[in-house]
Amino acid sequence: ILGGVALLKSLRESAAPDSPEAQTLAGRVTGAVAQLVSSQRDDGTWSWSGAATADKPDRYLTSRALWALAEARRAGFAVPQATYDKAIQALNSAFAKSAQSDREGQAILLHGLAEAGAGDFAHANRLYRERNALSASGLLHVALTLVRLDRKEMAAELLKLVALSSDPKNVARAHAVDARLIPWMQSPVELRSLYLSALQEIDPASAKAGDVADWLVAARVDSRWTPEK
Repeated sequence: ILGGVALLKSLRESAAPDSPEAQTLAGRVTGAVAQLVSSQRDDGTWSWSGAATADKPDRYLTSRALWALAEARRAGFAVPQATYDKAIQALNSAFAKSAQSDREGQAILLHGLAEAGAGDFAHANRLYRERNALSASGLLHVALTLVRLDRKEMAAELLKLVALSSDPKNVARAHAVDARLIPWMQSPVELRSLYLSALQEIDPASAKAGDVADWLVAARVDSRWTPEK
């Protein structure tokens, strides 16, 4: 959904917004939304396996799923209100239950809520003040949250703290470790993808954008990246 909506936006901004390619892609996104909606658990969460009947929910994947549904909505795709509301309630509950010291988890949960229009600036501001205790993943998720809350200057300050090499020659690290063993949002590919997403929102004319994009292209294996998410 996230990738499809982004591609569809590019196609619609071209000279042929109603091209067969755009129509086919819109159909793919519609099907993906339906699949995501049907895999939501009764408590409003999603499981790591994607099965609606799975015993254990995954709060991080729930945040990512809500982000995807929010993007679909903004692009004009139909998302059931009940699905949306249950997901927001689930993330709010997970955030409330999280420990104050769980800054990394809170950053990811808050980002999903912000994408859905349910972000709380007070929580984002607290994480911003505690930015020196955040990892690159935490900084990037808070930056994306602040972007959605229309606080781009604060988001830009967080990006300055993220130290990532954008040199394509250093891409070997992305292939050196089994991505399945890397903790959530700690792989080189994921971090640079988030960084580029934030940079495009904050400073699209930045010279760094091209460098990071080149790094990501070099990290591709055939037509895919690892980890898939």
